[in-house]
Amino acid sequence: MALLGLIGHPVSHSLSPVIHSVTCLIKGLPHRYVAIDVSEREAVRSVLRSLHDLGFLGLNVTIPHKEEAFRCSVRVSRDAEAIGAVNVLVRTPDGWEGHNTDWVAVEEALRERGAVGFRRAVLIGAGGAARAAAYALARTGAREVVVVNRTESRGLELSKTCGERFGVPARFAPLSELGRVVRGAEVVVNAIPAGLSHDADLPLDVEDLRGVAFLVDLVYSRAGEPPATRLGRAAGCEVVDGIEVLARQAAHSFRLWTGIDPGHRLMEHIARSCVRWSGG
Repeated sequence: MALLGLIGHPVSHSLSPVIHSVTCLIKGLPHRYVAIDVSEREAVRSVLRSLHDLGFLGLNVTIPHKEEAFRCSVRVSRDAEAIGAVNVLVRTPDGWEGHNTDWVAVEEALRERGAVGFRRAVLIGAGGAARAAAYALARTGAREVVVVNRTESRGLELSKTCGERFGVPARFAPLSELGRVVRGAEVVVNAIPAGLSHDADLPLDVEDLRGVAFLVDLVYSRAGEPPATRLGRAAGCEVVDGIEVLARQAAHSFRLWTGIDPGHRLMEHIARSCVRWSGG
């Protein structure tokens, strides 16, 4: 038996323990997957060291620790190096090797829908998940990315990273201007938990999204569709919801840990079944 896990804060809502545990059962692996709530960034390094000492085979990393986990990795993949954030850690003898499967999930979902070479994309957020999404947008041929964020310094930093490291022109806009900025965009990616916490609102309505071809929401909820997903569907966008993104990155994580590719459709089916069972 091997131990797998998730670190972040909060983690009680996460579907990762369910989808990975059920996938292990289906694939005949006697592994256990547990969620570990780490509230303070300063504790991440010591927690990762302890989990390595305990023999954990691999970990997922969720908000808000993806960038700190990157800094704690003894080595990282080429894509993770470019992004500056990791969401998957793989055990090595001398520590954790960091990978990023968030960007792959977004790129795959867009490419399968023919969303490549678009003129303008709007990215809401500037954290670790947003950095991965920006990298994916660059890889799918976006000609411009507008980074929308509440904190100006973080938004400007990611805009600069897009141009200097990802090779796509980018500019910053404050969150208060989101409704204006999305008009005329072809792709909108949401990477903030808007409407799911008391301090994160989404200043957007259905009319703002009319004409947007694709909306990717990196957020999911057990209690029904998050605001960005719901607004996108109402506006007629083709929506990639957070559960699909979760399942796609989870399948890549599972393969990195076990060498087995379960396929994202299996993991997506498990996740959606769990949400239906819990009343979402």
